[in-house]
Amino acid sequence: MATGGRYPRPVDVALAISAGLGFAALWLATPLLAPHVDFHINFLGAAALRAGLNPYDFHSLRAMATAMGETLDATRYSGAFERYIQPPFSALLIAPLVPLGDEAGFAIYYAVNLALTLVALGLGLALAGWSGAAWRWLAGCVFAWPAIFSLALGQVDGFICAALALSAWALTRRPHGEALLAGLPLGVAAGIKPVPAVFLLYLLATRRLRAFAWGLAGGLLALLLPALLFGPHTTTLAFLQALPTLAGGSGRAESISVPGLIARLYIGPSGLDALDAVSLPPALAALSALSSLGLLAWALWRARQETPTHAYLVLAGATVLASTVAWEHYATWLLPFLIPWLAGSSSQRPRSVYVLALAGVLLAYAPLTTLYVLGLASPLVPFRQAGLVLLLLAARWAHRDERRQAWGRLTQ
Repeated sequence: MATGGRYPRPVDVALAISAGLGFAALWLATPLLAPHVDFHINFLGAAALRAGLNPYDFHSLRAMATAMGETLDATRYSGAFERYIQPPFSALLIAPLVPLGDEAGFAIYYAVNLALTLVALGLGLALAGWSGAAWRWLAGCVFAWPAIFSLALGQVDGFICAALALSAWALTRRPHGEALLAGLPLGVAAGIKPVPAVFLLYLLATRRLRAFAWGLAGGLLALLLPALLFGPHTTTLAFLQALPTLAGGSGRAESISVPGLIARLYIGPSGLDALDAVSLPPALAALSALSSLGLLAWALWRARQETPTHAYLVLAGATVLASTVAWEHYATWLLPFLIPWLAGSSSQRPRSVYVLALAGVLLAYAPLTTLYVLGLASPLVPFRQAGLVLLLLAARWAHRDERRQAWGRLTQ
């Protein structure tokens, strides 16, 4: 502290500059060079939906691509992960952008996702009390987890991240309309991707029944809107045919879920490049399902003992690891809850827990190329999967004041 006021520390200045440069280069410039193939597939699914076609039939995607002037080979869009595999509400979010074309639609969609992610990070700062440590962790997150590895894919992570953060903020700050703000975003997020539906079970387990009811209303809204606008057959196909086909597990090295790990161990390293998906034998399929259910049960049991901020961190990590197919960009969902947890770790938790959390963050969020250069990336156990496991192990430890606060809320 100087006589004329408070001056920023050199490390804070360096972090701010690094975060600013990283944000400009990796969050703004690089992702907008060209639409990613993931967005292009979702864009074609939205175009098929607008045209009255079945977006879950790869022939519809091929028809839309041909109409847009794309030259196709014989197998294009027929692979397990080259098709549109999300609920119809996700396509509905892109459908208004279809007349603008692929590139302009991607730019707008990316801008919306980026804005929502920044809102989620701001809510993470609010959950951390806007402390200096939280700002430093925010700068680290911006630099270490750039949008080129997540939002630039054209995925829906910004919508889900903001929904989870808003729900946790409402449960923690308890504003006017707490139940609506806590539940409705979770239901809508579950309509975008089924995985966040686990958070609705958390509301039920912690006896937040009004928020749970709003969550059901949000999920129903996400189901009904596409059905009303494009017909009920698409929603029926999504949940009775397209989405259940993913239950066989993923043989792709990028999948960071436990079922993905089991599938990779079954097929072995030599088969990872040849197949999009692995059909597991009945015994391994049962093991995969039981592993996922066991992990989710543990997470719900653990989460109901914690404050909402800590509970959402545990649930986000566990649901990603338990999902049938989880890609590395799902780790974006943890960011708003990592900021307050890490900001309080150094003062409230043992050093060993803090070191474990730091190791998890480095593995889960370090840029992909860095670890490949260092020779630390493994095709059988992706480092982001290992990082999420370490983060969950660290998150098992809660400050006693937090534990008392959570139990007091439950027993009111």
